[in-house]
Amino acid sequence: MKVENRHRTIRLPLEEIRRAARLALRRVGRPRAEVAIRLLSDSAMRSLNRKFHGRDEATDCLAFYYDEEKRRGALRGHVGDIAISLDRARVNARRWHEPFRREVRRYVVHGILHLAGFRDRGPGRSRMLRVQEEILDRSDELTT
Repeated sequence: MKVENRHRTIRLPLEEIRRAARLALRRVGRPRAEVAIRLLSDSAMRSLNRKFHGRDEATDCLAFYYDEEKRRGALRGHVGDIAISLDRARVNARRWHEPFRREVRRYVVHGILHLAGFRDRGPGRSRMLRVQEEILDRSDELTT
């Protein structure tokens, strides 16, 4: 598992990110799957969002599958990348009165659930959010 912090000023323990990712991968039944996680600025996220989704705005988390044809539930080998905006995490953590590092872990889990085929729109939304919070609560236990 590759975790890379490309943000110029915000630092956090990368092993904590890896633990949350491994926990999420185990929860979706894919403990051997590999993902690359990149921690970015709003500016970098805005560029990715514009390039891949046509939206000229920063976002908190983007998940990219390596093989679109096998993306649904096919978490084997190196399956994709997750990009996370540390700037968005900081803003949203303040807004929702959450610890910053927990908000970052939320985005890690969210991205992995997307790679596993979960949807955050439509009828699957409530299930995704329930599983996400379950994993996040478990990750809290591992970081304290």
